[in-house]
This record gives sequence, C-alpha cells and structure tokens, in this order.
Amino acid sequence: GFKIRLPGIIGTLSMNYVVVILALLDSSTSVGLIVAVVSTLSQCLLHTTTRPQWFQVVFSVGGIPLPVLAASLVLHSPYLLNADQTHCFALLAASLVYMCVNTITVAGIIGLTGNKSLIDVWTNSYLWTYPQYRVGGAIAGGVHFLIGHMGWPALGIGVPPLYLLYRSYGLYLGRIEQQQNHIRE
Repeated sequence: GFKIRLPGIIGTLSMNYVVVILALLDSSTSVGLIVAVVSTLSQCLLHTTTRPQWFQVVFSVGGIPLPVLAASLVLHSPYLLNADQTHCFALLAASLVYMCVNTITVAGIIGLTGNKSLIDVWTNSYLWTYPQYRVGGAIAGGVHFLIGHMGWPALGIGVPPLYLLYRSYGLYLGRIEQQQNHIRE
C-alpha cells in the first residue's frame, strides 16, 4: 500500500488520507468513513513486513473515524464555504485538521507507551509531515475539480502526482534514516 516508514519510531505515514479527502469531497461523510476504515484495515494487514498485533489493528481502525469526522465538519463548514467561494480554504483547513487529529492521537499513544511527552513525540515525528498533508489535500481538490469537468476517468490524472508525493517522501525519509544510522555509528 501507499505507506512510508517513519524514522525513529515504529510507525508509517499513510497516503490513504488523499483518497479519504476525495471521498469526502465527492460523496459523503459515510463514504469517507468507509473508505478510511477499509483502507486502514488493508494497510494494517496486507503487504506488511511484520504481522501487527491485534490491538495495533484495533487502535488503527478504531482511531481513524475521528480525524475523518473532524475533516468532514471543517470541509462542509458553512462559515468556511461562505468565506471562500472556491472552497480552497475549507479544503486546506480540512487537510490540516485531519493531519492534526490523526497524528496527535497516534503521538499520544506513542508518548504514553514510551513515557514520552505527547508534544515531543508530535513535534519530532509528525509536525514535519504537514506539507505532505497540504499537497495531498491539493491533489484531492484537483482531482475533485477534474471529476466535475471530465467525470470519473479524471481519477487517473490524480495517480501520478500522488505517486510522486509518495516517492518524494519515501526518498526523503530514507535519507534521514541513513543519516541517523551514520550518526549512531
């Protein structure tokens, strides 16, 4: 699946939020929730290097509805939609809210289980992912716009930018991990 291993912690950065945001834009909150739960479950169980423990799967699948609901509330907020007729602000705000709710929840669990501060875990492991969430939200918005003009075949246009985003973060994080390994040696 589209997930990237994070250096320094046991965890991955999933790209499924782009599809979730697109589902929220083109369908409904219910469809967004279904897409999020199914994609999270598949990322936990398919093509994994180590089989996750049951509680990790339960946490991942059980924790994903909250960021989806929060993003949906922001995305469909009448205040944001009326403030910007292009709805770009609502889309970027929804991407930010999704990122914050999702990563703060995970950082909280990592902090609790490792006796670390939530703020330290979040700022060191997740804060820097914000640009990825913005770009991913922009990709979802662009595909949504194209679907409105070209129909569902426009989904194919969204695949190359999503793959480039995935590859660029994978390469970037690979370099960071190499640097960390070099420093440890």
